[in-house]
Amino acid sequence: MLRNVIGVIATVAALAVFTAIAAPDPGGGASAGAAHTARAAGAVSQSSGGWSADPPVPVGTVGFGVDIVGVGDGSMPTIGVGAVRLWDDATRWSNIEPRQDVYNWSTLDALVDGARSKGLPVLYTMGQTPLWANPQGDPCKYSEPCTIEPPQDLSDWDDYVHRVVTRYKGRIEAYELWNEATHPGYYGGTVERMWDMARRAYQIIKSVDPSALVVSPSATMLHRTEVRTWMRRFAELGGYTYADRVAVHLYTDGTDHAIVWPERAEDMVATARSVLAGRGVTKPIWDTETTEEPEADPFPGTDRQAADWVTRYFLMGLYNRLGRSYYYGWGGDGLGLKLQDAGREPTVAGHAVTQLVGWMKGASIRYCGHGTAYGLPPDMWQCGFVYQTGEYAVIRWTGQGSVSYPTGPTTYEAERIGASPQPVQPGQSVQVTGTPVIIRYR
Repeated sequence: MLRNVIGVIATVAALAVFTAIAAPDPGGGASAGAAHTARAAGAVSQSSGGWSADPPVPVGTVGFGVDIVGVGDGSMPTIGVGAVRLWDDATRWSNIEPRQDVYNWSTLDALVDGARSKGLPVLYTMGQTPLWANPQGDPCKYSEPCTIEPPQDLSDWDDYVHRVVTRYKGRIEAYELWNEATHPGYYGGTVERMWDMARRAYQIIKSVDPSALVVSPSATMLHRTEVRTWMRRFAELGGYTYADRVAVHLYTDGTDHAIVWPERAEDMVATARSVLAGRGVTKPIWDTETTEEPEADPFPGTDRQAADWVTRYFLMGLYNRLGRSYYYGWGGDGLGLKLQDAGREPTVAGHAVTQLVGWMKGASIRYCGHGTAYGLPPDMWQCGFVYQTGEYAVIRWTGQGSVSYPTGPTTYEAERIGASPQPVQPGQSVQVTGTPVIIRYR
């Protein structure tokens, strides 16, 4: 048993009655067998400040994804991520069908083939409308002729969806039905129109490739009232009926003057779940795109802070019980917090991701919690794991500052992101900082 965890869970149980919440993502698609989303069915219970799972939930690697950005030759990450999303890489509808019934598949072919050669499941994001499909529409932000408006004739949308899914049946695992439909810079139509497009796309995808996962149009800026209103209306129309997963992007209104750390995601995911549950939607949530804020080039912090940011981002995905988390992004020269430029060596942050994913080999997550409500020091976070070897481990970090915290009687080793494992005596205190540390127990 998790000896260092039992006391915490018992304390929490004495303070609050556990209530059932949405179970982790049960998975599906080509990579479900060894994936972060390959979940054993079991009870998930929450308390103030945390949650626990019985039986523990297998982690795998596919939940640690990246968005491919500005790469069109099929190059893929050499860092330890487990899935890729395609959007900002010239694979939009407006790139693929620049003129009606004239298709250019070269970039999408290269990226899908490249991902498959590396065993990386592909999430393909549909949209942006080519200008020919709505010539009076407001222009999009991209260089090709496109518009933020939906097509005037939805049969054009139907044809695009059908052609993509037919061509990539069995090769693309999942389809996201629009990028940031709640953002006026990416979608200028009504909620009702998006509902109709989602309904039609879902039915086409499932008729052509029943095994494919359909991911809802993504919602972003969840702290804004108008975004929550949009999601409620989409749910009322039945929009999430036409999706296997719900997509969110965990952005806020960051500025260029301060790093907004990934722990911000806790409130946003809780908001999304509350909005969805209020309309009877309990489907698994994927974060299909999030990056550091400010999204500045270069990242306004040190290499150490960059490594801390991205590893804590993925850890918060586990904490928030997200089926997948896709960091934006990988490959492009114009990115701020870089993991790796295509064809080059990984950055310090890229190596940190590989190290974190390595910690997850053979791991199942048992619980996560943070703060005094969970019996921990203020602003300390932790997640506990059991391994196929019979060992267990706890990953801890702080949102800010440093705290000395004791280990349990069977601890033998601690390893920080960016460092090598170090021996730890049973019961010895370990300094917990903003750099995640894994503490291993026999």
